[in-house]
Amino acid sequence: MSRRLIVPLLGIAMTVMTACSEEEPPTATAVPTVSPTPTATLSPQTTALPTVTLQAKAGEQFTFRLDSNRTTGYSWRLARPPDERLVTLVGSIYEPPATPLIGAGGREAWTFKAVAKGRTAIMLEYVRPFEPNSPPARVQTLDVVIE
Repeated sequence: MSRRLIVPLLGIAMTVMTACSEEEPPTATAVPTVSPTPTATLSPQTTALPTVTLQAKAGEQFTFRLDSNRTTGYSWRLARPPDERLVTLVGSIYEPPATPLIGAGGREAWTFKAVAKGRTAIMLEYVRPFEPNSPPARVQTLDVVIE
């Protein structure tokens, strides 16, 4: 085969393999943020559960990181916000992957602040925003107990 034919065929083969590869379901972790007060953390053993419980103190911020692959069209959305008297959303950002590989997934970081004592739930759904009638690929609930 000539070199002119091999290079395009390799490119097509790589594209097909990438498109046909099965995406692993996203995982979630809650990690501390940099702040002057202690922050809440989750154990790695609990992150595979659909509902994760986190304890925080009023005034603390905590960040919930979820695997996310924007190249698939999926992203996390806040399906059920917390009781804002207890927890407020500080913000969310997409953290791109460390690798430059095409199709590599990153993470979405959702930061919240515990405001007052109590208990509330935060529900996030992994959806394709352009497919409003499709069910979410994953649902992650964070049960927050504020002391």
